[in-house]
Amino acid sequence: MKRFDEDGTNSIELLEFQKALESLALEPPVSRQDVSVLFSRLDPDGGGSIEYQDIALLFDEREDARPCPFDQGQAFELVADIADVVVLLLDSKTSRFNPTELGIIKAIHSKHKHKMHFSCIDNHEQRDALARVLSATLEDRSLESIPCVSTESTQAL
Repeated sequence: MKRFDEDGTNSIELLEFQKALESLALEPPVSRQDVSVLFSRLDPDGGGSIEYQDIALLFDEREDARPCPFDQGQAFELVADIADVVVLLLDSKTSRFNPTELGIIKAIHSKHKHKMHFSCIDNHEQRDALARVLSATLEDRSLESIPCVSTESTQAL
């Protein structure tokens, strides 16, 4: 995300957030309205910016850092329930998912397929294998070919 912090405030404003999402080249593309709604959900105090530390807390797996009592699966499902867009970036440098990840993805996909966007980081040799596993697990042939974004685009996030 720091790459998109054009004004150096250590936070991301709406326009910077929109540029960051556009750089991912998600399929289908995320509409400007969806970007605004997602941004407002990540900016709960309505201050007009998303702080790095708030986003870091969402992904910190240390027990003492968790801001809520949910396990990882429950937390992702809760966010998916209230979000208008769910973005899943796959790291193609691995050829498998762990069972917990697949379970979470499958649960969210079964309830929210219409708002899920998949993209793969880099065009790595394992990308097709990941796509096949995901497609078979979710019983969704449209995932047999997942678009790629470059590492350069995602390093800022």
